[in-house]
Amino acid sequence: MKKQDVMKIILEIIEELKPEKLLKESLYKNFYKFIKKLNKIYIISLGKAGYSMAETFYDFAVESGISEKIQGGFVVSPYNTTKGTLANFEILESSHPYPDFNSLYAGDRLIKVIQGLSLDIEIIFLLSGGASSLIEKTIEGIELQHLQNLTKSLLRSGAKINEINTVRKKFSLLKGGGLAKLLYPRNIYQFILNDVVGKNSEKFVSSGLLYPENVSLKRVKHILKKYNIILDFDIHSLSFPKNNKSSVKKTFVIGNNQIACEKAKNILEKNHYRTKLIVSNFSGSIEKYEFLILKTILKSINKISRLSPTAYIWGGEPTVNVQGNGLGGRNQELALRMCIHFYKNKRIQSFFENNNMIFVSIGTDGVDGPTDSAGGVVSKDTYQDIIKNQNLETIKTPEEFLKNNDSYTALSLADSLIKTGYTGTNLNDLSLLFLNFA
Repeated sequence: MKKQDVMKIILEIIEELKPEKLLKESLYKNFYKFIKKLNKIYIISLGKAGYSMAETFYDFAVESGISEKIQGGFVVSPYNTTKGTLANFEILESSHPYPDFNSLYAGDRLIKVIQGLSLDIEIIFLLSGGASSLIEKTIEGIELQHLQNLTKSLLRSGAKINEINTVRKKFSLLKGGGLAKLLYPRNIYQFILNDVVGKNSEKFVSSGLLYPENVSLKRVKHILKKYNIILDFDIHSLSFPKNNKSSVKKTFVIGNNQIACEKAKNILEKNHYRTKLIVSNFSGSIEKYEFLILKTILKSINKISRLSPTAYIWGGEPTVNVQGNGLGGRNQELALRMCIHFYKNKRIQSFFENNNMIFVSIGTDGVDGPTDSAGGVVSKDTYQDIIKNQNLETIKTPEEFLKNNDSYTALSLADSLIKTGYTGTNLNDLSLLFLNFA
C-alpha cells in the first residue's frame, strides 16, 4: 500500500462532498414541494462555498425553467474562489479565517441590497461555513483592528467553535439573528452546509445569521476569562442591539460531518475496505481526539483481519491550544502526533509489516489552518524521514516541532503534506487509518 493509492481514495471522498453535488440532490428533492411555487426569488449565498452554491442554484433554475423568477443575487466567497459572473448577481470576495476591510465592505453592501428589496421577494439563502469572517457589520465602537485581534485570540485559544461564535455575535449587527432581523418579514428558505458539530449545530453555522440570539454580556465575559483573552476595547462602553425577528420558513441541512463520514465509509467499501466508522461530530481537545484514535488502534491490533484491507474513520473538529509560533493546522498537528506514536509505541511498531499502516487527517475544505495544505499523511517511516531530511547542524525531533506547533514544517520535510487545493466544501475534518496486508 502506497501513499498515492490512499490519496486516490481521499480525492474520491472529497469529490463526493462537493457542495454542488450535495445542493443539487436537495434541490431536485424539493423542487415540486416548494421551489417551483415561488414567484420572485432573490439569492443570498455566503461562505466558503458561496460562489459554487450560488452557481449551482442558478444552473438548476435555468435547467428547471424557473430562471426568470430570479430577481438577482448576492455572493460572498473567500479570495480566489469565484469563477466568473452570474446574471444580476453581485459577487464579492473577502478574507478567511481573519476578517479584513472587504469583510466589512461586504456587510455594508448586503445591508444596502436588502433595503432595496421589496417585501414580496422570497429569499433563497445558501450558507456554508466561513461567513463569520467573510462578511461583517460591527456594532458602533468596534473597529476592524479590534475585530481582527479578537478573532485571532479566539482562534488561537483552543475555544470551541460554539464559544467563539457566541463571542462574535455580541459585537455584530449580522450575527446572532441580525441578518434575519434585516430580512424580516420576507420568506426565507435556507440550505446549509453545516461545518459545526453538536446538537442543533446548524444554528451556529457562521455565527447564526438567521437565528435570533441575544447573547448575555455575562456569558461573553465568562468565555473571555476562561481562555485568558484580554480585549483592546472597553466592553462596557458599547450598546448592543436586540434581535428577535425571523421569517425562516424551511431549513435544509444538505451536508454535515456525519454525512461526510458516511459518504467516506461508502467509498472505502466500494474500494474493498472493511470499514468501521468510530465517531463523527467529535468536539473537544486534540489531545482527547488523539487518545481516542490511539485507543482504537491499540484495541484493534489483534482483531484486524489480514485477509482484506481495513479502514477506520473518525470525524469532527478538535481544538488546538496554540502555544508555539510555528506553522500548521489541527489536521497536520494530529498527523504529526500519530507519526510520533507510530515510531515510539512498541505495540504499533511490532504490528507493522512493510508499509501496511497509513494515517490521514484532512480538512474537507482543503485548507488546514493558515496554510496551503489540507492536512497530513503519515506512516511508520515518517518520523525518521523528518529527521534525516534536515540540515545536520539544526536537527529537530518531531516532538520539538510539535511543541512549537510547527507541524507544517515537520511534515513538509517528509513529503507528508496533503495539498488538494481549495475544495469548495466545508464539513469539518476526516481522519482515516488504512491497513492493507496485500
